[in-house]
Amino acid sequence: MSASNRPEKTTQTWRRSKVGDVRRILQSYADAGLFAAFTVTQSARTIGIFAVTWRYLPCATLTVDVEAEEFTLLHVLPRVSSRSPMGRSYRQFLINLSAADRPSHRRIDSSKVKIESKATRGGLALRFRVTDRDYDYATRAFVRVLQESIYEFLLDGPYYDYRAQKLGFDPDRVTLQ
Repeated sequence: MSASNRPEKTTQTWRRSKVGDVRRILQSYADAGLFAAFTVTQSARTIGIFAVTWRYLPCATLTVDVEAEEFTLLHVLPRVSSRSPMGRSYRQFLINLSAADRPSHRRIDSSKVKIESKATRGGLALRFRVTDRDYDYATRAFVRVLQESIYEFLLDGPYYDYRAQKLGFDPDRVTLQ
């Protein structure tokens, strides 16, 4: 039975289970020590809101909206304008994550998720649109994109001043002060 032909109760159960699936996967990453901090702020039928802190980024709010079929992480790059050179470079970086020449274990399947950065008042947000309802893949891919954003884009990129001035990194090391 297709999703549109499901009785309403079955659709609600499916949506609730998807939010729960995302929560369990994120919790498994937190239990493994991938996040510096992880809190479930809200977990409802169609919305999950999580406070997540990666080792090198400040706490950010991750919203998973099953009805809209999207993940949004606010302030992935705090205090970065979408029109700045760094903002443009980040958009290109996200496009390159799905490139055919990227190793398959590090490539994001663009037929399953669409990745984009979005300007917000506090900086750039990261948005994933789930295109095939595979929330297991989308959750794991989202975490991978964040890891790549930190280690490949932010730490290996030419953003020394941003790391030191905006994120508070020790200028002599790659750790937070």
